[in-house]
Amino acid sequence: VRLRIDLKARFGQATLKFSESRFSFQLNMVILHVKKTDDLQFLYETSVDSTVDNTVAELVEIWNLQILIRRLCDSLEELAKYGPSKRPDKQCIDTYQTDDHGNLNNDKVPKGPYYCMDPTGRRTGEAPEPKLAEVLLKQVNDARELTNSKQHVARGIKITPKYFKDCLDCLRGAVTIAFPEGLPEYDEVRQLLLGDWECDGRTMEMFEAGEAELWWAGKQMEQGQERALRDYVGRNDKTKVIAKLQRRGGGKLTAWCFEFVNCVRRCSRWGA
Repeated sequence: VRLRIDLKARFGQATLKFSESRFSFQLNMVILHVKKTDDLQFLYETSVDSTVDNTVAELVEIWNLQILIRRLCDSLEELAKYGPSKRPDKQCIDTYQTDDHGNLNNDKVPKGPYYCMDPTGRRTGEAPEPKLAEVLLKQVNDARELTNSKQHVARGIKITPKYFKDCLDCLRGAVTIAFPEGLPEYDEVRQLLLGDWECDGRTMEMFEAGEAELWWAGKQMEQGQERALRDYVGRNDKTKVIAKLQRRGGGKLTAWCFEFVNCVRRCSRWGA
């Protein structure tokens, strides 16, 4: 009896493993190479059964996180070298700093042991001690490596939102170590970490919610209709397509150009 039970248990386990293996085999995947420039691209892998809506939402999240981390790295380098931001109404080069009566008072303002004047006048110059600055800069270098999109695509690394969220958490932790008392509310680093920041030239490529469209082969993958990726790329496993994210309405000219090029090619064949 024990032998039968053991054989039945083993057979059942084998059947379960086979079923799991067959189930995973049926999950056909597609790899999207989302690209705008060499510095703004990534690989994303998902099931062909994923809806277009969910896919676009994740792609936009990855896209925005990549841009956000790059801007944050720029600000963190300044923070490590020149310290926290000054109040917006007090920003000026320290050499020309004045009191409330308009008198120069740069020599009267006490300076810390690691003072380094910010040439732009936006930061106090009160840098953290060298060891803490090294912690910040090390995380910045790691983050720049993690957002090196050209290298990732060459290596075939697939990106997920968690990949960049973990990177963001490491940068947040480094700021806490270097400035345990916190940063002023008007400091750009604090604003970026809290998601409360103003757009500038470095973040103009980011998308607002519901603003992005996904295009492939000159055609838009329609959203809001519960359509899946398989409706556009088929069911073949490991299919790789080059896709493009762009703002709503921006793909109409692209589609027209795509059709025009195809028309020219057809005419060339007929002429030959």
